[in-house]
Amino acid sequence: FPVQRSGQTRGVPFFAPVLTYFKDLADYAEAELVAARIAACFSIFITSEASMDLGTGYDRNVQGQYLESLEPGMIRHLLPGESITSFNPQRPAATFEPFVERILRAISAALGLPYELVAKDFSKTNYSSARAALLEARRYFKVRQEWLARKLCQPVWEMVLEEAYLRGDLGSISFYEKRPNWTNASWITPGWEWVDPLKEAKAAEVGLKNGIVTHSDLYSAQGKDWEECFEQRKREQDKIKELGLEIGSNANSGDGNGADADGADADRGSEE
Repeated sequence: FPVQRSGQTRGVPFFAPVLTYFKDLADYAEAELVAARIAACFSIFITSEASMDLGTGYDRNVQGQYLESLEPGMIRHLLPGESITSFNPQRPAATFEPFVERILRAISAALGLPYELVAKDFSKTNYSSARAALLEARRYFKVRQEWLARKLCQPVWEMVLEEAYLRGDLGSISFYEKRPNWTNASWITPGWEWVDPLKEAKAAEVGLKNGIVTHSDLYSAQGKDWEECFEQRKREQDKIKELGLEIGSNANSGDGNGADADGADADRGSEE
């Protein structure tokens, strides 16, 4: 767990700062739901200028309460002096959605994550704002991933290699003398998907040409090992040449060469 103070022996749960927000939000949503269910039970109100003693015009239950019900297409005659008043409860209230959104934004800020990712709500975003939200989240996740690799993955990997050496599985090697060389590892995290892959691919191409990023940076951002990808590309290129295929840039370059050759032949023909 991340140590936040000296002498700390127990970790702090990730959701500890916002547990009360979750409880209050759940209570509020339940109260609003109950209010909506109660309001849905009322269809109309009947007002009367006469006494509340309706006599035998209405049915009663054992507690003496009047029983009223509505059915599709029914016709009901009212008693003299009675009128119907419609009932519009307006549930859920107009402030329900803005209030829930504000609480979720407070929770997101306390967790250090964008609201769009916490609430899964991208209805008010465009490409730029969605990309900014994803970049902010990825910076946070990257710190967590590096911490996990440094505090958990790397120590476990070193213990596995040390146990294998002590059991004799690695042969007669100088493990402890060259421990950093044997235990050195690169931890590749899962790749990220972008909002607009075409724009990101063009940006990566420009960055690669200008020396801002390397092939290792680009492949690791996709959760891949650049050496394995290069070896796979070499095998694919050899297979394409072996089968005589024209794919992608090879096909385009082939078409271009063919067009140039045809143009050259036409020029020679006109000169003759």
